[in-house]
Parts: sequence; C-alpha cells; structure tokens
Amino acid sequence: MRLRIAEMNEAEAVRELYWTIADEMEGSLYDVLWRRGVYPEEAFVLGSIGNGELRVLEDGEMVGAMILNHSANEGYDKCRWTSGLSLSDVLVVHALGVLPRHQGKGYSKALVKGAVDIAREKGMKALRLDVIPNNLPAKHLYESFGFVFQDRVRMYYEDTGWMDFLLYELDLREDSGK
Repeated sequence: MRLRIAEMNEAEAVRELYWTIADEMEGSLYDVLWRRGVYPEEAFVLGSIGNGELRVLEDGEMVGAMILNHSANEGYDKCRWTSGLSLSDVLVVHALGVLPRHQGKGYSKALVKGAVDIAREKGMKALRLDVIPNNLPAKHLYESFGFVFQDRVRMYYEDTGWMDFLLYELDLREDSGK
C-alpha cells in the first residue's frame, strides 16, 4: 500500500476513481452525495493535482484519493473551533474516498493516517474536515483518530446544496490543551 502525490498524467484515472465512487455510492445507505461532473468538480481535481495537493492510495491499483490544502468552505468561518487556529496553521481534508469494492479493507484508515502524517511533516497544528451527518462510518473513522466534533454548520456545496455538515478537528500540537 502506497500513498503518494498524484501526477498530472493521472487526471483521467483520478476522475474515474471519483466518478466510480459517486456512481456506486448513489442511493446507498451511506451515499456520499457526490455526483459525476458535479463533485469533486473536474477543475478542483485538476487544480489540486497541479498544486501537489491530491494524494492517491495504491495497492496494486488506485484504490482511493484525497485532497489536502488550506482552503475551506466559507461555512468553516461560522464554526466555533476550540483550537482558535487560522487556516494557515491547518490542513483541510477534502474528497477523501475509497472505491466501494475496496471499502472495509483499511484503506480509509490508511488515507486518514496519511493525512495526519503529512500534516505533522508540514508542521501543521491541526487537521479539519466536514462530514455529512448520516455518514456514520466516516464519523466513526475520524473519531477513532482523535478528531473532535466542533460544530454543526449549514453550508452550501454544488453536490449537496444547502445542508448541515458536522465539522471536526484534530489538534496536532504536543500540548493539545492549547
């Protein structure tokens, strides 16, 4: 299993990975609400690859991906973050997904562990992300890594429209007592 930065010549494969996740999860109990051509938006994926922000997880084939950067939905500004950190001290996790046929094999854990390791290597003080309230497997996964629920905030994304999201943060400072 290997987590690495995606290359620009892999844009088509990454897009197919995300579209497969969107198509196969649609209508399922834990539908991620991603839609082909809507989210993750192609320009977002291409820009993330170009900026070195998109990571792919391989295990004989590309099984998952995620984006790590300092950008966040404007709804993050409404959150009462207990750490009080600004986005420059934080990495935000976006579009973390694993192909449905590979779910339950530890790949999501490998992606989250990779995000934590990358954030620490970059000297970040925290990781942040948002979760759809009904995505219980994602909530349990993040909480198992020590992410702490911060707030429920109404936000707009192209794929979901306006809805409430659960915002989580993992404080990476040695003394997380701030």
